[in-house]
Formats: sequence, C-alpha cells, structure tokens
Amino acid sequence: MRNQIDICYLIQNTIVCKSLSNYIEIKIENISSAQSEILIAQLSEIGFEGFEEGENFLSAYIEQGVLNEIELKNLLSSNHLTHSKKFIEQKTGMKNGKKILHL
Repeated sequence: MRNQIDICYLIQNTIVCKSLSNYIEIKIENISSAQSEILIAQLSEIGFEGFEEGENFLSAYIEQGVLNEIELKNLLSSNHLTHSKKFIEQKTGMKNGKKILHL
C-alpha cells in the first residue's frame, strides 16, 4: 500500500485533486556525464521519473511503491556503480487555516 497525500486546488472554477506519493532518492556518485546520460535512460525504463545531474553525481527519483530493488541492484552492479538511498516524505500542515504541502 502506498502512502499518499491528496492535494486539491482550484483552477478556473474547477477543483483539481492529485494523490502524491512518498519518493525515494537514489544518489550515484563518481559518475561521468557520459555514464549519467546512459544511466538516465536505463533508470527511466524501470520507473524513475526525475533526475538531477551534478558534478560527478546523479540523483534519481522514484515513487516508493514503484521501486524494484532487484532491478536497481542489477542495473547498477552491471555498470559497476554504488548508490545511497534516501526516503523523501511529503508532509502537509496548516497555515492561516489552509492546508499546505511541504516537499
């Protein structure tokens, strides 16, 4: 079961609601820009949907309920890469009587 938060907002007199899941950040260090480009394509195929490239690192983001640890491990080990994992929990709160979302 996914941990989800529903958020609703008003656009042109229409209420739009979204379910937001918790995400996992996978950070791969000591990676070249050429490796990063290839890895982004490969990670996209197994469900990752957001990426941040930096000098010698790549961070990739995936919904917690979508991550397949075995596929990730196989992909990274075949490229001789290691990673760290961080859970990103979405939080809501109240401000001036209105529900707000903190990422």
